[in-house]
Amino acid sequence: MNILELKRHWINGEPRMTRRGNSMRIKAAHRLPRSGREQAAAFWLLGTVAAVGTLIWEYQPETRFAPDTNVLLENAAIAIMALSNAIEALTAVARPETEDVPLENLRGWLFAFYWLGGVFLFLNFGLLDLYTWLTNREHVTIIMDDESLVVRHSAFRSKSVARSAVEQVLILPNHRTGYDVMLQHEDGLIRVASVYGDQTRPTLIKLRLEQALAQTGHCADEREKSAA
Repeated sequence: MNILELKRHWINGEPRMTRRGNSMRIKAAHRLPRSGREQAAAFWLLGTVAAVGTLIWEYQPETRFAPDTNVLLENAAIAIMALSNAIEALTAVARPETEDVPLENLRGWLFAFYWLGGVFLFLNFGLLDLYTWLTNREHVTIIMDDESLVVRHSAFRSKSVARSAVEQVLILPNHRTGYDVMLQHEDGLIRVASVYGDQTRPTLIKLRLEQALAQTGHCADEREKSAA
């Protein structure tokens, strides 16, 4: 496999199986199931807060409070008056009897809609997918030989099980937008991968894992027969 193929596998994250002596190694990368919904809600919240803050900044009244006034109450009063001024500026343009309204009255609303429009473009034109692909991605390495199987998600997160204890590979629903690839063994389950989207990528990981399990089991059987 050349460098270009390695880069392609690193980018698209398709499961790749290689043999190293008597061991098999599977590498895959994918978005986690929680990608999308939580991030979209967070960005909408940030955009809304930024839009409201812009309206308060643009339409805040020039009011001075006494030095001994409570700061929290003062800021709350300024925010309420600013939002009231923003609504009045917008309704002044919508009144049919109004013929000449300065466009500066809508400058704050224009900047506020810039924030909301930016969030809409970010969420609906592929930028959110790119963001979650870069920040919410899981790398999985599965190493197995005739004696053991190790599932490694990072340098400090790995689980191992005896090769003879492995029973089957399962695909289970996870979250609203993804699936888990689980390894069933005698003592329970081991999570291999949590994948965002439909069952296409989990099925590929499952097939590669079953293929590697079959090959390592076949090699062990051959050695037992030759030893006998």
